Amino acid sequence: MNFIETSVDSRITQWRDFRTQLEVSKDPLQETQDLWNNAPVINRYLDPWDSQQWPTPWELLKENRFCPVGIPLMMGWTLKLTTKFSQAPVLIKISIDHTEQRYYNLCYVGNKVLNYTNKVVDEKELTDNLSVQFQQELTQAS
Repeated sequence: MNFIETSVDSRITQWRDFRTQLEVSKDPLQETQDLWNNAPVINRYLDPWDSQQWPTPWELLKENRFCPVGIPLMMGWTLKLTTKFSQAPVLIKISIDHTEQRYYNLCYVGNKVLNYTNKVVDEKELTDNLSVQFQQELTQAS
């Protein structure tokens, strides 16, 4: 059973345990990508342009509603709330591919990008048609 399908307390505990095991993981970025690839996605919940209204990761886990903005946000918090990535810049970037007229909600950790495809990619692998419309650095969670 996916941890998303459990009770609130269990989700929070399992998320903490997952973050703890990332500390010794050989590929913590891909493991994080894989975890959140399995989350059920709803159409719209968070306003991509109003990061001041974005809930904390614990509120997102409580609500259990993950939209196209919430998924990369949880990817970012999953990593940011580890010792391994606590000092790394973690950014959520809302971008558009002008050729395809498609939005991407991406999580950047250094030069690595999560949520572009189902695997972690290097920033250099992103299409040249992609332009950032909005970005927010994750700095602390209350």
